[in-house]
Amino acid sequence: QGVGRLLTRMARCCNPVPGDDVVGFVSRGRGLMVHRRGCPRTLELDPDRRISVSWDAKAKIDRPVTLRITTAHRPGILTAISQVFSDRNINITQVHAKPTSDEEAETSFTFNITGADKLQDLTRSLEKLPGVTSVDRV
Repeated sequence: QGVGRLLTRMARCCNPVPGDDVVGFVSRGRGLMVHRRGCPRTLELDPDRRISVSWDAKAKIDRPVTLRITTAHRPGILTAISQVFSDRNINITQVHAKPTSDEEAETSFTFNITGADKLQDLTRSLEKLPGVTSVDRV
């Protein structure tokens, strides 16, 4: 509010998406940085540089998000997870999978999404899958 034509960037540390509760920080030489409220990085920033920001309700912005999904380490689990993304017409742009034990695996999915409501729907659907033990936004 009231920053006019100040260059605005979304913080990469927390990748805010429309609908997230956000806070802005005026940085030196980099313009306005927008963070999700509660981002650990915001604790390091000068509170005097904090300003109130909000999303434009009409804006359609695709923002990158990464979810870390912990699952049972079994055949077919990645297929089931991918189907949840596909059912919502969400294109996965990057995947990193690794077993964390003989029984468990951790997979990170990066994708673009237009809002917190869609992200919440996706997260709930993933959490309901048999074999999924946790879904965390990175």
